[in-house]
Amino acid sequence: MSMAEGTTEYNANIPRSLAQTAQVWYYSVDRQSIIYNTPVETGKQLDAKQGKLAEYQGTCGIVSCVNVLRLAGRATTTEEELVHYASGNGTLCVSGMTPFRNGGTTPQNRKALLAAFGIESELYPSSIDSIAQYVEDGRGVIISVDAGKLWGLPCFYRNLHAVTVTSVQRSKSGDLEGFYLCDSGTSGKDYARFYSAVHLEQALSKRSMNVTTSIIR
Repeated sequence: MSMAEGTTEYNANIPRSLAQTAQVWYYSVDRQSIIYNTPVETGKQLDAKQGKLAEYQGTCGIVSCVNVLRLAGRATTTEEELVHYASGNGTLCVSGMTPFRNGGTTPQNRKALLAAFGIESELYPSSIDSIAQYVEDGRGVIISVDAGKLWGLPCFYRNLHAVTVTSVQRSKSGDLEGFYLCDSGTSGKDYARFYSAVHLEQALSKRSMNVTTSIIR
C-alpha cells in the first residue's frame, strides 16, 4: 500500500510475522512504535460520518458494518444501502422512533446485517488484548463503547456507540500501546483516531464485539 501525503513516515522493514493477513507492520519514526498497516490511509477509504438519512441518525453500528464490508473489498457499499435493508427486514435496526434513535443496532443486529451482505461474524466478549489479537489477525472488528468516556464528554456518558477498530500500535518490544478507530460519530474527522490502550479499556462497554470469522484484510 502506498503512503498518503501527510502521514507519518514509515519504514516497512519490521521483522514481525503476519503469516495469514496481507497487511504489514510499519515503523513510525515519529512515534517510535510499530503500527499495523497504514491506519490513516486506510481510514480515508472508510465512512467516518453517520446520519446521511435525515430520519436515521443513530447509525454508528450500521456505518461500522459498512466499514467492515469496505475492508473486505466492497468499496461501493454505503450507509444508505444498509439502512434501507436493515429497516426493511424485521428488526435489524431501530425504526419508528426519534431520528437520533433510528438506525441503532445491537451486536446481534450487526451480525445478521453483515451476514446478509456476505460476511460471517461471531460475537465475543471484548477486551483490550482480544481486540488487538483479532485486528492483527486481519479480521474485521466492531466494538461497543461508552461514547462519553471515549470522547471525554460527560454529556454523552452511558450512550452506547459502535466503532470500527482498524489498527494496533505496539512498542518496538511488542507491548500494546493503543488502537486506531474509525468513528462515525464525530462528523467525519475521526477516520483514524488514536486512543491509548488504557483509554479504550476504560471506554469499553460490556456488550460483545463483532469479529469476522474469516480474514478480510
